[in-house]
Amino acid sequence: MLVNSTLVLPYSTSDAALAIREAVQAIDRDITFWEEKLERTNQGYLFLKKLSICYQRKYEYTGNPDYLLNAEELLLKAHQEAPVTIKGELCQAISRNALRMHKFEMAKRYAEESLNYLPNSVQSQLLSFDALLQLKGLAVAEQQLPNVKYQSIGTVLRLARVKQMKGEEQEAMALLEQIGQKAQKLHPELAVSTWVELAELYIRMGMGEKAVKAYESILKIDPINYTALKGLAWVAYAYDKNIETAKGLLRFLQQNRETSPDILWMLADIAAYQEKTELYQELLRRFMEVTSTGVLRDIYLTKVVELGVDHPEYFPMVLAMAEADQAWRPISSTKELLAWCHHRSGNDYEALRLADEVMQDPTGLSPLALYRLGVIYQDLEESDKSSQLLEKAQEGRFYLGPRWTEELQVYMAKLP
Repeated sequence: MLVNSTLVLPYSTSDAALAIREAVQAIDRDITFWEEKLERTNQGYLFLKKLSICYQRKYEYTGNPDYLLNAEELLLKAHQEAPVTIKGELCQAISRNALRMHKFEMAKRYAEESLNYLPNSVQSQLLSFDALLQLKGLAVAEQQLPNVKYQSIGTVLRLARVKQMKGEEQEAMALLEQIGQKAQKLHPELAVSTWVELAELYIRMGMGEKAVKAYESILKIDPINYTALKGLAWVAYAYDKNIETAKGLLRFLQQNRETSPDILWMLADIAAYQEKTELYQELLRRFMEVTSTGVLRDIYLTKVVELGVDHPEYFPMVLAMAEADQAWRPISSTKELLAWCHHRSGNDYEALRLADEVMQDPTGLSPLALYRLGVIYQDLEESDKSSQLLEKAQEGRFYLGPRWTEELQVYMAKLP
């Protein structure tokens, strides 16, 4: 249990490490099995898809994005070889894999293509929603949902996400809680997705105990689930200020993954909070090095910009990244991040212009984004807007974590 206590897992870390190694070894055996099958068949598209699933599972345990690229290559080849009756399903798989790599245009393209083969597919419509949400924002993506007639668990998950982005947290929580128990019995994989979203919502709403229970529900399904264990480490840090417990769990996860940029930035956040400057700089350097190119750069783009913006050696790079992302995806979240870059560099005219655009449609912004907007307006002496934004950001202080909450309190104290 956790929250004002200590973290007690139902197994030792050595047992968990062994379970992770055995899971990866089992996947490698599956890869060998399907590769041998592939060599002996003239219907290779079936086994190509099986292989792609293996590589996606291997990514989940290792964090190495090369396995997602392997899956993409296999799925595209299967798509070329498959008969028309299978192409719709393969388009869905390609779209889903592309979303994981933040290849949103590719995800959109194949979601739309899948509808040519499966015109009434709920899954295709939901994949299109996911891609449009990232490319065009909530207003455009939401238009996709009324077309979905069958209220599947996946549909309700998206409806809950829409409500959360609109600030209707209680309604979103009720929907997620309702389908969580149902999914746990019928669809364990969807149950994990539901509990992940619910745990993150609980954290935003300041419900630490409920967040822990949601993560525990995931661990009952998958005892070595990376997202749940990482989430428990964040709760230990953000709620309990139990830093040693948080760092211990994060280091365990780091030691048992090939690549773990998110662990590096979490450890860096803790180091900054503890004012361990040299350690923070080293963790920042390692994070920026790991995410400098390729798929990891796309996946962690927002965090790269957030961490690099205040460091002269990284600023030209992250400004260019933020500008390119905003030009490609002109939505509120990308505009806010670019506004923050301009503000930190002293370009307040451009920062204010972008901030004002964001305020026309601030739906879906994270507490950290609200904090940054509040800082921009306060520094530019627009206290009314600043007050509203900072107070809203404070509601998500456990999402922010201790480091940024302390910074937030400094600005709150300056309010008239």
